[in-house]
Amino acid sequence: MSMEKPQISVIVTIFNSEKYLRRCIDSILSQTFKKFELILVNDGSTDSSEGICNVYSKEDNRIKVINKENGGVSSSRNTGICNATGLYSIFVDSDDYIDVNMLQRLYDEAIIMNSEMVICDYWIGNDDNFKRINQGGFKNNNDFISKLLTGELHGSVCNKLISTSLYKDNAIKFPEDLSIKEDLFVCISLLLKNIKVNYLNEAYYYYCNNIKSLTNESGNNQMIKQYESSLAIISLFKNNSIFKNQINSFKLRTRMNIFVLSNNKGLEIRDVFPETNKYLLKENKIPLLLRIGMKSAISGKGLIANLLLQLRLKCI
Repeated sequence: MSMEKPQISVIVTIFNSEKYLRRCIDSILSQTFKKFELILVNDGSTDSSEGICNVYSKEDNRIKVINKENGGVSSSRNTGICNATGLYSIFVDSDDYIDVNMLQRLYDEAIIMNSEMVICDYWIGNDDNFKRINQGGFKNNNDFISKLLTGELHGSVCNKLISTSLYKDNAIKFPEDLSIKEDLFVCISLLLKNIKVNYLNEAYYYYCNNIKSLTNESGNNQMIKQYESSLAIISLFKNNSIFKNQINSFKLRTRMNIFVLSNNKGLEIRDVFPETNKYLLKENKIPLLLRIGMKSAISGKGLIANLLLQLRLKCI
């Protein structure tokens, strides 16, 4: 296929993704929208992923393959953006896939509305068992940020078509020292630039949650990463009091995640954002059993906390 000036750069970061990589690439090459480049960033894979990428690149000259030493997903995404030449960019995880009309619909919306970011709904699940996740509307950028902080909207960059120049002109990068919530960090960084955003009430991205790579890290390491990522995101709001309530909600959700990872040990959550203790039972965006369990753990009532935690996890 002849290569025209790409309007969209589709970036796929890859690490040992041989099992699902072909499905991902095929879903991109099958798009009704054709004016795109596909940037495959191989992050030091040790399986057959590199070979699969090379086969596809020989068949379609819209495909660029970039091989690099393993540095993590943020490093790979930054590499993709540095090499992107499209007017817009979008990320697709290598074990996910997209609807055949995704690029066309998001691009049309961006052009018609003169948007710098267009978000859409997505599906989550596996095989034929997918549930649609509706993102819903938002009044303005501040409302969008508020809903990201409270968890009402998804912080992923995969369901968002974003102007490539926003990354480059504002030197916005995925933080390579974070391994979780790096998407959320970037989304909020972009929205704080007061960009024009539109929402498309249609679902095009298939997020295959049950085949994601499982971490072998200890719960303690995961807790540390949750806390460090949350601190980085909160730092974006230095001297900004507009989102005070939402940041408290965000802190409490971080405590909830650490509470679950720690198997209710009060010591871990007592030391994480203790200033939010007074909001704990009032935060209705956290399930009631988890809120009571966290309160019990903080108060030293470990047996009660453990019982409530187990009850809650059985209900998920």
